[in-house]
Amino acid sequence: MDVEQPILRKIEMKCLGIIHDINQHKHPKFCFPRRSNWHELAFDETVKLNPSEDCRAYSVVNANHPKSLKKFAVMLKLLGTIYTLIQEGKFCTKSFCLYRDIFYHYPDLYSTQNAMDRIIDDISCMLEVPRWDLHILATSKGLVAGDVQFSDGRDQVTNCQYTTSGKGFPDIGTRLLLKQLWQQYNLPIFILVDADPHGMEIMSVYKYGSMNQAFENERLTVPQAEWIGVWPEDISRLSIKESSLGRMTDNDVKKAQSLKKRPYIRNDESLMAQVDILIESGKKAEIQSLDSISTNYLCDVYLPSKIYLMYPPAQ
Repeated sequence: MDVEQPILRKIEMKCLGIIHDINQHKHPKFCFPRRSNWHELAFDETVKLNPSEDCRAYSVVNANHPKSLKKFAVMLKLLGTIYTLIQEGKFCTKSFCLYRDIFYHYPDLYSTQNAMDRIIDDISCMLEVPRWDLHILATSKGLVAGDVQFSDGRDQVTNCQYTTSGKGFPDIGTRLLLKQLWQQYNLPIFILVDADPHGMEIMSVYKYGSMNQAFENERLTVPQAEWIGVWPEDISRLSIKESSLGRMTDNDVKKAQSLKKRPYIRNDESLMAQVDILIESGKKAEIQSLDSISTNYLCDVYLPSKIYLMYPPAQ
């Protein structure tokens, strides 16, 4: 509970500040660092993406402004929910907690869970507290398999030999697990994704961090993670069959162009080259496209050769 007392004090101070503003006939507001543009983030080789001190900008949610009044009300309600959860030592998932306490009782405040997720990120940033310490947890998404067991801190042990491998866009729980595996055991981390803009973005979040969680990236990223494929250059290098490839859509091209604006890609010629290959070739490939070479090619040839290049056996 000692760790959580400072969080309770921060929430109390925010609420006291609102009461003070009202007593002084001022309009209460919430302020937090803005994280809506890549130029507002600084790239560092050690901790990767973090809010830039040189161009720090702030978002203001003003209770007196018609466009932000609803958001102010939701933030205030969520602060109360978080305070109660921490006080009672309880946890809830985003879907259950938010739909029950916000959507069900206050349907006019906010209509989508994505919008609510962003507000939780804003509160976490405003309080300067990792969102996993707010007692609002993400629903299960990432999957893991292998010779590893871990405890959730409440004597509940998960044996990963009986579950399956990671999937989809990186969630915070999966990123935290990978960070712990690398930090505590110095295990090498390899990233295998589709050769398309979305695959490159998934890789980038694990390795460099995300814009929304820029203030938490030091706790979440694994800078030493190795992207081993599928590289866009592999499409032509391996002569993957045309019938197994996809065409870059307009949305794919827009995503690729947006990737080129990110600081970690601007600073890395090899990454930039891979994005350019996608745009210029107009082709993309899923991991399964390697099956067109041979059904065992991925496991028997492709992955061993990539890992061998990075970790050659001792002579």
